[in-house]
Amino acid sequence: MARPVLARAAVAAALTAAVVAVAMPALGGGAGGKAARGKHGKAARHGKVVRVERARSGRGFRPHLCNMYSNQANCWGTAPRVDETGWVIDQQGRRAEVRVIEVTPYKDSCGNEIRWDARFDVTAGDLSQVSYGFLLLDWPAESYSKVLQDAEVPQGGQPGESMWASFDHDGDGTSDLKVTYYNCDASGAPATGVPSYCVNYWGRDGGGYERLRQDNVAACNF
Repeated sequence: MARPVLARAAVAAALTAAVVAVAMPALGGGAGGKAARGKHGKAARHGKVVRVERARSGRGFRPHLCNMYSNQANCWGTAPRVDETGWVIDQQGRRAEVRVIEVTPYKDSCGNEIRWDARFDVTAGDLSQVSYGFLLLDWPAESYSKVLQDAEVPQGGQPGESMWASFDHDGDGTSDLKVTYYNCDASGAPATGVPSYCVNYWGRDGGGYERLRQDNVAACNF
C-alpha cells in the first residue's frame, strides 16, 4: 500500500525531524519508575497518606506543535500568534520558555497557507545546548516534561494515521499528549493521493486517549 502523500512530501521534512528526535539518545535518566511500589504481603505504614493524581486529558487547552530549529520554529496546522508563549521540549526535558515575535506563512502554488515559520525570543531557560526540539504552545508543560519515543497511534485513529510526537508531562514514562497526522479531505476523512493533511492532538484520559482537537489544512502541492 502506498504511503500517504504527507509522509513522503515536503511536510515529511518536518516530521522526519521528529523521527530524528526519536532516534536521538536520551541525555537524562528515565522518567519512569520514580514512584516506589509496595510489596505484596507487607502492611502499609500506619498513618501514611499516598496521593494519587490522575492524568489530565487536557480539556480546555488547544495545544499546538512546531518543530524547533535554533531560534525558529516550523509550525503545521493552525498559525501561531505573535506574543503567544510556549515551551521548547526535547528528550532531555523542558528546556526553555519562549515568546513568538514573528510569524511568516508559507504558501503553496494555489495560495493556501500550509505552514508557518515562527521566530521567538527566549524568556526563561537556555537553548544553547539544544540543536533540535519541539515548540509546544498552549499546554501546561511541567519542569519534568520530556519527549518520549512512542510510535503507537491512539485507539480511534484513522487508517494511515502516523505519530508525529509524544510527550510525558508528569514523569511516569507514559505519554500525556500525542500528536498524529494523516492525509485527509475537507471533512477530515482519510484520503489518498492528496497533499491536504490533518493533525490530531490526543490527551491522556485514564487508561486511554481523548482527541482534543484537529487541524485540517487544505493544500494543492508542497
